[in-house]
Amino acid sequence: MEDTLTVRLYLYGMVQGVGMRFTITQIAKKVGVHGYVKNLSDGSVEIVAQGDTHKVEDFIQRAKQARTGNITDTSMEKIETTKTFKGFNVAF
Repeated sequence: MEDTLTVRLYLYGMVQGVGMRFTITQIAKKVGVHGYVKNLSDGSVEIVAQGDTHKVEDFIQRAKQARTGNITDTSMEKIETTKTFKGFNVAF
């Protein structure tokens, strides 16, 4: 993947216990990005997404607009990594 982008996205608000991880996993598989989603102890959700730049950008927009729960804020950072993710999973 020559044009690969990896990002870490955080979702804040009422995002745990509402099916957010399932929804994010479905979006990732539909768009075709790899990585993981997990609940954090502070009540937020962390997502790492990797793939072709245009696919990751599409995923970010869809994830931020997920109808599950109540997303009140988001933050994102680009990650420089040599790790290649396989599939998209729920991490614990």
